[in-house]
Amino acid sequence: MQESPDLESVAQGLFDAFVAHDLDAVDAMLAPDVTIVQNGRSATWEQFRRVVEGLRSVIGDQHYENVRRVVGDRAVVEEHDIVSTLPSGKHIRLPACVVIRVNERGLISSLDEYVDTAPLA
Repeated sequence: MQESPDLESVAQGLFDAFVAHDLDAVDAMLAPDVTIVQNGRSATWEQFRRVVEGLRSVIGDQHYENVRRVVGDRAVVEEHDIVSTLPSGKHIRLPACVVIRVNERGLISSLDEYVDTAPLA
């Protein structure tokens, strides 16, 4: 019988990789057929990766605060605030919720992210 993946470690590794802007590490954690939904819009990993790469120039070096994580059966739900200082010097805090589903091999099979982008307006 195959041991269940450590979902706490999967989630922590994913979020650490995003903060470090290590998208190759994120890529290694994803199943080949991963589904991604951001704010209700479906995307391929390649499309989502381009968005994430572009966001760095818009929101700077972000980190997460007020992390609340629930680990379930092959799924993790995390709420956190994305915190950064924009190149203009404006401080931002974006509430976010991420739902991660993990397959039996421990790879992320789906990632749904919901971010309140109103503070960017």
